[in-house]
Amino acid sequence: MGILFNELTALYGAFAAGEHSPLPELAIQYADFAVWQRQWLAGERLEAELDYWRRRLDGMPETLALPYDHPRPAIGSFRGAEQSSVLEAGLVRQLSALTRRAARPCR
Repeated sequence: MGILFNELTALYGAFAAGEHSPLPELAIQYADFAVWQRQWLAGERLEAELDYWRRRLDGMPETLALPYDHPRPAIGSFRGAEQSSVLEAGLVRQLSALTRRAARPCR
C-alpha cells in the first residue's frame, strides 16, 4: 500500500502541475504479465484450478443475501445513479489540508 500511495501522490502532484509522470517506465507491463499468466494457466494446471474452485464454490448461493432497502428486481437494469453534493468552501480547505498532510511519503 505504501508503494501505491507514494506513486499515486507523485502522479497526482505532477499531473495537477501539468507535468509528465515522474515515475520511470516499468520494465514489464501488465499486458506482458497477462500473456505469461495465460501461458502458465493452461492445460492440466487450468483444469486443476477450475476443479479446485468448482469444489470450493459448490453449494454457494448465486446471489449474496445482503440487507437492502428495496427488493432486487426480477430483471436487472444495470442502470446506476449519481449523487452530487456541494461542499462549503471552508470544508473544502480543511479537506485539502488533510489530504496534503496524509500525502506525505509513507515510511
